[in-house]
Amino acid sequence: MSFDTAPGETLSRYIFQRNRIRSSDSTVRHTAFEPPPTGRLSVYWTTNLSNPDVWHLCQQYVEPAVGKPAIARADFNSLHVYAEELAVDLDGVPHERHANVIGWNLAEPTKTRLQAIKLASVAMLVRA
Repeated sequence: MSFDTAPGETLSRYIFQRNRIRSSDSTVRHTAFEPPPTGRLSVYWTTNLSNPDVWHLCQQYVEPAVGKPAIARADFNSLHVYAEELAVDLDGVPHERHANVIGWNLAEPTKTRLQAIKLASVAMLVRA
């Protein structure tokens, strides 16, 4: 299953490293949004889920794969993804709410970094 989520959906990016959080003002650093070499930034579509349900997804599907507990998450609106000329691919693996932010031009690292900076600037940090 591959399609863009409707504009205005809530997406969550789980954070496992302290250096991806700016402790001085409790905001998300852009490094939390820099895509991996695959160009597929893992997120979860969390619209209409309660806070405990969003954390349950992490505990059930993300933490086992990463091998450690999340320290926070970055919640953001998919409208910002589209504004950066990126897209959301709801792939449903390992859970039906799993998605990837795609469309990064990895050959242009400056543009990719600016896109990550903009996504981080609109993300809301939620500590575990």
